[in-house]
Order: sequence, then structure tokens, then C-alpha cells
Amino acid sequence: MTALLETRDLTRRFGGVTAIDNVNFAVDHKELRCLIGSNGAGKSTFFKMLTAQMPPSTGRIIFDNRDITDLEPSEIARLGIGIKNQVPDVLDGMSVEENIWLAARSRVGREGALSVVEDTLALLDLRVRRKDLVGNLAHGQRQWVEFGMVIALAPRLALLDEPTAGMTAAETIRTAELIAELNKTMAVIVVEHDMQFIRRLNAFVTVFHQGRVLAEGPMHRIMENEEVRNVYLGRDAA
Repeated sequence: MTALLETRDLTRRFGGVTAIDNVNFAVDHKELRCLIGSNGAGKSTFFKMLTAQMPPSTGRIIFDNRDITDLEPSEIARLGIGIKNQVPDVLDGMSVEENIWLAARSRVGREGALSVVEDTLALLDLRVRRKDLVGNLAHGQRQWVEFGMVIALAPRLALLDEPTAGMTAAETIRTAELIAELNKTMAVIVVEHDMQFIRRLNAFVTVFHQGRVLAEGPMHRIMENEEVRNVYLGRDAA
């Protein structure tokens, strides 16, 4: 079986600076993958190219055997790629259920949207907050509403940019559970800094350093990699 998502010699330059340098990367169907790396390693630039927020200088992005390198974000969404940004991209002036309903309607129409909303609210434990304006929610709950919008779209691939940023410890644990639930039906790529959270996900890990892939493997192997420890985790990493 071919990979669901693949990059081929993906490169991004800013003037004379190469932020992403000939990255070859692949994610399989229903795989859970974490991207880690120190600040400036290239994770955010790579993620923006995957989500069509930034075009590559050279190289290609392939999704389900289709070249999506030059597509617009809306076209990528229709192909089955859902995106959750670091800063929640939600409608603060609308209720929790209205935000999720709008996402569901775009996929299943008006008649099917209500059922999707009910299932999604139950999964997120947000039924009691369904009528609340999203702008009045705590940060973690606003993050979960955007999770709900991704779930309602039923994508084949979900791209999550630092999904636990600003969350409490309890919210972080719950978010790991939600990602595991998502991963039952779709591939998931998580860009994250929180190493405890990544350990909890128990996913295959790709480490970026200076715009290139430094190492890949299960988390326990990454933690044992001397080069990774030196440049990112630190020599005292457990």
C-alpha cells in the first residue's frame, strides 16, 4: 500500500536561508505521527506547506497518489485533510453546537448534520456547554471545539499544530485521549513541544533539525538517540 501523504524533496527558501531542505517524508493510512524539534528546526514551515498556508520553493506534496502541491486550502480540505491550528480557528460569536454544525453541514448537508453534532458533542464531553458561546469558553474547551469541527469533517488525515498549547494537565491528558480516538478512523500528524504529551501518545516520531529530518522512529528509540539528545532533548533526557 502506498503512503497516504508523502513529500518529495520538499524545500523552502527565504532569500538565502533554507528553512526546509529536501525533506522526504511519508505517513501511512491511519498512522499517528509526531513532529518534534527545537525552535527554528523547520517544523512550522513544513506544517504550513502541508496545509497550503505556504508554497514550497521546490519539491512536491502527494496525497492519496495526487499531487496537491499547488492547491488552495479549500481544495485540500475537500480532498480529506482536516487542520487544527495552534490558535483555535473557531467562531467566538456562535455557540459550541453551531460551530460543529457548520463543519458537519459542509460534509453531510443540513439533514445529516444534527446527528454528527450529537455524536461529536458526546465524544468531547461538551453536551452541557452546547449552547454556550465559544468565546466564553476556557482555552482548552475552545481547543476541543476546533477538534470537534475536524471530527465533524471526517477527514482521512488530521493535521494538529501544538494541540495542547496553553492547556492544563488534565486537559492535556484528555486531548491525548481524543487524538487516540481520532486515530481510529484517520491518520493524524501532531506538531508538538511537550515531550510528556508525546510519550503519552506513543506514536512514531520524526525529529527535525536545521530544516532536515534528523531521525525517525518510535519514541523510546528517539529518546536513546545520542544525536537527538544532544541537539534537542539534552544529555540529561530520561
